Amino acid sequence: MLNNAAANLHWKKAKTADIVFGISFAINTVSLLVVYDQLLNDKTPTGGLYALAIGSGIIEIWSGLSSMSRKKKAILEYNSGFDKKEKVSLVPLGNQNGIGLALRF
Repeated sequence: MLNNAAANLHWKKAKTADIVFGISFAINTVSLLVVYDQLLNDKTPTGGLYALAIGSGIIEIWSGLSSMSRKKKAILEYNSGFDKKEKVSLVPLGNQNGIGLALRF
């Protein structure tokens, strides 16, 4: 992918979204465990913990979907570079000399 600038750009953005996904996943997991622990000990969790869990969950979903989308775009952009080559195909041919195959460039 290094020889295709557009594909490389999409791939780098996907890697950045993967890092954001990992950080938000860790924050979401810890905040949900703290809320769960407080509920088990009959304490009332603060609104900030709920906001942290919900906010990090939203960021986690967004960055995960963004990463997958960017990776897909990078792969499609990279593969589109191979479509520009000339293709050779065999086509059926029939005329007064008989039938056969011809090469089409």
